[in-house]
Amino acid sequence: MKNISGFEFSSVIKSGKVVVIFYGTGCLNCKIMQSTFNEIESTFPNVNFYKINADRYFNLMQMYRINSLPTMLLFRHGKMLPPIVGVKTLSTLKTLINNSLNYA
Repeated sequence: MKNISGFEFSSVIKSGKVVVIFYGTGCLNCKIMQSTFNEIESTFPNVNFYKINADRYFNLMQMYRINSLPTMLLFRHGKMLPPIVGVKTLSTLKTLINNSLNYA
C-alpha cells in the first residue's frame, strides 16, 4: 500500500476504484487496523489502495469532514462513496468495500 501526499490525492482518486486510508501516527485504532489494511489490499486486486498521514494533511481531513481515524474514503472514477470509519473486522471490511465499489 503506497503512502501518498496531499498533492497526489486529487489525481489518484480519479483512477478507477480507489480506497484511501487516513491514519494518524499516534492513533491506536490505526495501529490495530494496520494488519487488516494490509490484508484487505490483497483481497481486491482491481482496487488501488493508498494511505495518507492525516497528521500532515489536516486540510484534506477538513475538506472530507473526517472526524475519526482511521477513515477509509472510497472512490469510483472520482466519485466519493460512503466512507468506512473506525475499527472493523476483516470480513466486515471486505463486505463494505465490495458492496460500495461494485454497486456504486
